[in-house]
Amino acid sequence: MINGCPLPTEISEEPYDQGNYTEAIKAYDEAIRLNPNLTEAWSNKGVALGAQGIYGEAIKAYDEAIKIDPQYASAWYNKCLALAMEGKYDKALECNNESIRLNPTYFALPADPNNVDKWIEGLKDNDSDIRILAASMLSELNATRVADPLILTLNDNDSRVRASAAEALGKLRDPRALEPLILALKDEDETVRSSAVEALVELNDTRAVEPLIVALKDDSSGYIRSLAAWALGKLKDTHAVDPLIQALKDNDSNVREDAAKALGKINDTRAVEPLILALKDEDESVRSSAAEALGELKDPRAVDPLIQAFSEADWDLDYQFRRMAAGALGELNDTRAIEPLKLALDDKNIAVRVAAEKSLEKLSGK
Repeated sequence: MINGCPLPTEISEEPYDQGNYTEAIKAYDEAIRLNPNLTEAWSNKGVALGAQGIYGEAIKAYDEAIKIDPQYASAWYNKCLALAMEGKYDKALECNNESIRLNPTYFALPADPNNVDKWIEGLKDNDSDIRILAASMLSELNATRVADPLILTLNDNDSRVRASAAEALGKLRDPRALEPLILALKDEDETVRSSAVEALVELNDTRAVEPLIVALKDDSSGYIRSLAAWALGKLKDTHAVDPLIQALKDNDSNVREDAAKALGKINDTRAVEPLILALKDEDESVRSSAAEALGELKDPRAVDPLIQAFSEADWDLDYQFRRMAAGALGELNDTRAIEPLKLALDDKNIAVRVAAEKSLEKLSGK
């Protein structure tokens, strides 16, 4: 059973229950292919799409279910939630009224979307989708009393609700959320941890730096380590420089890439030599980010290594790196780069040629 929608017996609930919404949608699509009038498959496809935040497509799926069976209450109800999440509140109210006419037990959306009390009440609803919607709606309301209920919601038993609460707290930028969001960096669910990282960036409090450094070093998820590197670059605290330099050796190339970018944003000369070494990374995106960061640092020690890496890069395969290196050489403003950049005016890739031309203009003072 998903949000009141019974699954057809031939479709397994396992992918949805495990959070594998892509596989669940494939199963629903196959059921629809076999029987286009299967209302449950259409409606449950909408639920799976909504769980991924793809509300526009979810609404289309609910519409198909309603077209087949206009009395299908759960399709009306779930459509109203998707519309509300998309910010189409008036239309959401219309669907909500119809769903309640068919099933009076459903949650009644407040006529006024700014009804703080009703949305705080919604954070405690039995339906996790209502709790998600309530968190989203509260994040748009400028009321100091919404922070505490959202902080409590970080302990919800549904990870999607916890993630929504963390996201909402980031939007509110209430300093009371700092410690609870730091605790959320240890949540068992990756999506919650990622929402906590992003929210801490929104709070822009240097007390988040050390916990983010811990996440950069210790989180089992490469995605979270990468996001932590990005966050540290946003906060621009020099205490993060050494940990980010260490992250240039992470076994995940995405982490190394975001660490290089962050070091460029923090703009500390301790990063120059490690970034020069990163110009030889096996991954082109890492090399490109290292080149860009060296351009931001504007340290003359980077000129010769950049020229060498730029000149030796494969014209067919390393166009992304060559483009970033060409731009970085312009930022370094050293005449030694003129000849290599002139050669790049004949590069096969137009983006490289444009970057070289712009850098030459900087170097010539035009």
